[in-house]
Amino acid sequence: MFLLKQLPEKKLLKKLAKESKDIDPTRAVFSLQFLRTASDALISIDKFFASKGLSHGRFLALMVLGDAGDAGLFPFEIADHMGVSRATASGLIKGLESAGYVASSQSKTDGRMKKILITDTGADFLEALTPEYYSFISRFTGTTEKKILKNFTAVLSDISDNVKNIYQ
Repeated sequence: MFLLKQLPEKKLLKKLAKESKDIDPTRAVFSLQFLRTASDALISIDKFFASKGLSHGRFLALMVLGDAGDAGLFPFEIADHMGVSRATASGLIKGLESAGYVASSQSKTDGRMKKILITDTGADFLEALTPEYYSFISRFTGTTEKKILKNFTAVLSDISDNVKNIYQ
């Protein structure tokens, strides 16, 4: 994750923009600040989950499995839902199994594969933790007016679309 503490000065970016017309200093400064803020938010979220004996990835895997209900999911489906590699999903599942939050069961359609199901312990943990998590991240915006947040949400959506389209 992007962890640069001191961002480049706009003066440097203006100088670089004179050499390359592809650089827009205002947009570059905004993007750097956006990445710095996202990094700070993720660090804060990691600390929140660490205080609960969990990682952000394991929480997200639990959420995916909670949504799947009694049907459960194959490990590759968990990876797809989370946008992570199968190896990463496998590691998350192993950690959740060790904690008793998920269990595996032989697939009824393919005996070579196992479905992953959230346990009652995992479901109870998720149900208790989810409101606390959303309360925690809601504090990121402080007292910013809701109208501003709605407009900024639209800007973030546009940025997300642009980022996805840069290297397809």
